Amino acid sequence: MKKLKLLAMSLAAIMTVSTVGMGDYAAVKGDDTTTCEVSTFSGNECVTYGKTVTSDMGVSSGSLSDIVDGNENNLWIAGGRITGTITIDLGAYYKISDFKIVF
Repeated sequence: MKKLKLLAMSLAAIMTVSTVGMGDYAAVKGDDTTTCEVSTFSGNECVTYGKTVTSDMGVSSGSLSDIVDGNENNLWIAGGRITGTITIDLGAYYKISDFKIVF
């Protein structure tokens, strides 16, 4: 809980999401790692919407931009790896008040 509070109070220019812990879930499903949406908020503003996304995992299906398009029905599926990182360049510093990751 302390980490979440610190994150909520911090300023962020780049947000990195590690998928290391999601590997077991993906392996049980017999699937690659799937991410539907990452939403990060500064107050009421979604600061991840439409931002540049990179990953060290490649793409099996969908587009990395699907992660920040505001639509939880669009999927990005990692290509060939079940662990790695997704990095979202926010383009500026924001005080992060909340975030949501949908798998």
